[in-house]
Amino acid sequence: MWRLRRSQLQSYSIVCLSVLLALLLTLLLWQLHRLNSIYPLFLAAVTVSSWYGGFNPGLVATFLSAIVCAYFLLPPFDSLAVSGFKVVGLVQFVLVGLLISSLNSALRQARSQAQQNYERLRQSEYSLRQSEERYRLLVEGVTNYAIFMLDPNGNFTSWNIGAERILDVGAGVAIETSDDPDVGLLLTGGVDVPLNTNFTATAGVNAAFLDETDVGLMLGVGYNFTGF
Repeated sequence: MWRLRRSQLQSYSIVCLSVLLALLLTLLLWQLHRLNSIYPLFLAAVTVSSWYGGFNPGLVATFLSAIVCAYFLLPPFDSLAVSGFKVVGLVQFVLVGLLISSLNSALRQARSQAQQNYERLRQSEYSLRQSEERYRLLVEGVTNYAIFMLDPNGNFTSWNIGAERILDVGAGVAIETSDDPDVGLLLTGGVDVPLNTNFTATAGVNAAFLDETDVGLMLGVGYNFTGF
């Protein structure tokens, strides 16, 4: 709460300083050269005030500048009784000041909203990376079960360590040692399915491509030794 009041104090301090500076510079230029308009520097003060503090400081700067111009720069001097064509110029200044304050306020709000959206996007990206990292650690930590990832066409794209341990596929050379020796291609594949913490069911298929295709099937149950 203290920070809010301090921010408002800074905004309205800038209002007062910018309007005072505009008055001093306008009086100085008035002494050096007859000005066609007294309002440009005050419009600059409104612009600075609304850009820094928003609509309310810009509004205060607009009406404070109008009062200062009416009292010090518009005849009759040292009086707020403005009459004639001078009233039209003063009203135009107030309308332009309100427009500048509104535009700067909208710009500040858009910039603030963009910053908030950027922060939310960064937070979402960070959360997504954290989620992906947790998922990766979870999948890689599962060693007793096979986890596969498929593409929309049903093709395998990735798998975890458990799948590598459970599914075995390989190739080699088959050598026949009979009276008619022969050498051919050997394909082997197998699967290990944990039954519990102590036992694992295993199945394997071997296919040897010699003069004739020989297929061998192996089924069994293995004991899991801890520490291996």
